[in-house]
Amino acid sequence: MYGEVLGLEPSSISIHDDFFRLGGNSIMAIKLISRIHRDLGFAVTVAMLFTHKNIYSLSHVLESSDNVMSNSMIGAITVSDVEDQKLSFAQERLWFLDQYEGGSSAYNIPMVFGLSGTTDLGILKSSFSHLLSRHDILRTLILKDSEGQGYQYVSDKMLCINETVVSSVSELDLELEKEMGRVFLLSEELPISVRLFSLEDNFYLTVVIHHIAFDGWSIDIFFRELSIIYESLLLGIEPDLRPLSISYKDFALWQRDYLSGSVLSVQLDYWKTHLNGFEPLNLPLDYARPSVVSYVGKSLSCSFPRNYLRRI
Repeated sequence: MYGEVLGLEPSSISIHDDFFRLGGNSIMAIKLISRIHRDLGFAVTVAMLFTHKNIYSLSHVLESSDNVMSNSMIGAITVSDVEDQKLSFAQERLWFLDQYEGGSSAYNIPMVFGLSGTTDLGILKSSFSHLLSRHDILRTLILKDSEGQGYQYVSDKMLCINETVVSSVSELDLELEKEMGRVFLLSEELPISVRLFSLEDNFYLTVVIHHIAFDGWSIDIFFRELSIIYESLLLGIEPDLRPLSISYKDFALWQRDYLSGSVLSVQLDYWKTHLNGFEPLNLPLDYARPSVVSYVGKSLSCSFPRNYLRRI
């Protein structure tokens, strides 16, 4: 299990090896937690992995605790009132920033792809429709209740994929830049935009998704499933995808319930102790920070010696 997540031969891993020193990170930790729950039925938290970093230590904790299939696992949750479908903490942060800034493209996740000449555009459009039907979060609007609090509303809006013909590379670049910088109206629009551009015999696909519904972890899942659906529809068969037992809105409600009371206190105490003595890093600046963040900046590339990278 550790070997699968870390991409290492199981025989090369000792029960006393530190998961993180073997190359593990927070994303891999979440994968490992999922595997442990799926295969062994134990409820493990990220904080537990940070504390019990090797197999030996973690196994002793699990053996001595009564947490098999505990309520720290997520299940489907039904609400009686649509306004009870609260945002997750991450969604709430992004929604607050979007409200504060009056809309921003800073939280867009933009992707551009060149399509081969054999791509069936009609089936590709149908594939996106299938994918949105499968994942509620991609059809979710963020509405405001009578007290000004945000909540999730799963819309029945259809994804409209527009096609645009351009006559030059410069026009294509301009259109792509506009699409990448689009500002989503989260209370009215789906958090995903898909467009097709054609330049002579070449086709380009843009997919822009707001971070409130998508993240780096989602990318592989999204395009793997899109590929499966597309290939299946080409063959005229039903896509072989496992039904989803929960959705993101279930996670949001679970998180609100789970991170309340003593659980949240324990987590806060852990990180306060773990980070005690550390100070925020204040990098020297050439210019004063603007009062309103513009998100306009540049990238600077540099090389580090290998021994520095190991220390980082």
